[in-house]
Amino acid sequence: GIFVADPPPYLNRFAVVYPSMPGERGWSRFHKAFRAECENLFRKHPQIVIEQYFDVHPHLPGADYERLLEDIRCQRLAGLMLHRDTSFLLEHPDVRDSGMPVVGVYYTPQELPGHPVVNSNYAMFLERMFDVFKQKNRQRLACLTMKSFNHQLTLERIREEGLQTPPQWMCSTGRDHENHVGGLVRLLFDYPPEERPDALAIVDDNLVEETLGTLISMGLLVGRDLDVVIHCNWPLPAPSFLPVTHLGVHIHDFLYLAIKLILAQRLGKKLQGEMLVPDIFEQEMRVREPLNFDLKELLAEAREFVAEPAEVSAV
Repeated sequence: GIFVADPPPYLNRFAVVYPSMPGERGWSRFHKAFRAECENLFRKHPQIVIEQYFDVHPHLPGADYERLLEDIRCQRLAGLMLHRDTSFLLEHPDVRDSGMPVVGVYYTPQELPGHPVVNSNYAMFLERMFDVFKQKNRQRLACLTMKSFNHQLTLERIREEGLQTPPQWMCSTGRDHENHVGGLVRLLFDYPPEERPDALAIVDDNLVEETLGTLISMGLLVGRDLDVVIHCNWPLPAPSFLPVTHLGVHIHDFLYLAIKLILAQRLGKKLQGEMLVPDIFEQEMRVREPLNFDLKELLAEAREFVAEPAEVSAV
């Protein structure tokens, strides 16, 4: 006979779509942490199934791409969490015609109009980063970022805080040129102590090893010559034996909000706009209460969901 699973797959199977394969070009620390936490979530809450699809891009459709489309056609999924560079799927007829709930991960609302997105709270990151450097009496701040970074917005906030940051101290590199960051670090710090930065923000944790290794090779000591704040992805920050400050988002927060947004859409709510995940320090990450991923409670919360910008609790 025919039976319906409890819960049915359109309420408990969530797709996470990545543009690349683990370990290949384009695979970031954020992807690595996201993948690990998806697997960890299923071990702790087996009623929530996270299906992960890798190397999904339009040029060379592979096995996971075809598996994803088949799962969408057969309505085996509650919804899609799209990482950056996978939004082309929204133009595919099978996706467009399915009415499948979609949540963008690290998109802006302008990049994914008509769909809700989950993003880090960059304004919060800046404020908490400034607090760290103020406490350490640092005055000259440099930033290392990826090329998509909004330099002008950041420079305005830095100047409002009274810190010294010439435009050339806002340095970017592309995803395919992370190994060039050492040259940028040498350009920044090859000056007398009173002229070079005494504070450094590494705003993308894919740049950490090359940056810190270059500082060491130059004879600079973190904690003496400069202080460093690194944006990270809890619970998998870039490892370092140096006295750096890690400040970043917790992947559980992304998953929690994305699942709730998908369930709310499944219940008929029309959602768009941005949900913000807070940046937290290591000590906050260690003491905070775990989020509740009970599916029945998530469904109950989704029924009350309000489509307004919000933050999950930082502690």
